[in-house]
Amino acid sequence: MNHPSSRLSNHILITLITILCISNLRTTSGCTRAKPNPVYKTFIRKACNTTGFPILCRSTLYPYASRIKNDTVRLCNVSLSLTLNSTRHAYLTTSKVPKQIKLTHREVAVVKDCIENIDDAVYELRRSLHSMKLLGGKDREFQISNIQTWVSAALTDEDTCLEGFTEQKVRLKVKNRIKKSVVKVSRMTSNTLAFINSLTY
Repeated sequence: MNHPSSRLSNHILITLITILCISNLRTTSGCTRAKPNPVYKTFIRKACNTTGFPILCRSTLYPYASRIKNDTVRLCNVSLSLTLNSTRHAYLTTSKVPKQIKLTHREVAVVKDCIENIDDAVYELRRSLHSMKLLGGKDREFQISNIQTWVSAALTDEDTCLEGFTEQKVRLKVKNRIKKSVVKVSRMTSNTLAFINSLTY
């Protein structure tokens, strides 16, 4: 049986935690996550409607509405960052396939090409994100042009990877292991490029 003083201490502790939770309800770091401002979600929805894959766009970016707010540059930064992370994941997924499945000689060549293309895409997206974070100054248009070029190159690399599985004879279990993640990053890259293109308007 607990000692009365112990029960009292527990009661005080629970009360303090409850007070802290209530005081933090309006912050994202509180006990309950605050809902993003509907205006911010509307901004993201309208921006996503200009992309090729709006449903994926909204589901990806809505959780970051409070960070993006109504800022197009922040939108580009967040979208680029999420796309880079997904592309890195696709690279890891693709790189593991030769260790998980015994590949034919033809499949080895296709998967190797895909790994190289995704690796290039990671590099190009990383350069883009670095430049986007430094965006500003008199040469802003030149910076945006470079970012557009790198993101476009990343999209081409991702599409080239996918084309290899279409043009060559690759077993379905190999194709399925890779294609899902690469298709997703290709679509995310396409959406991100649409946002970056809007910076020039």
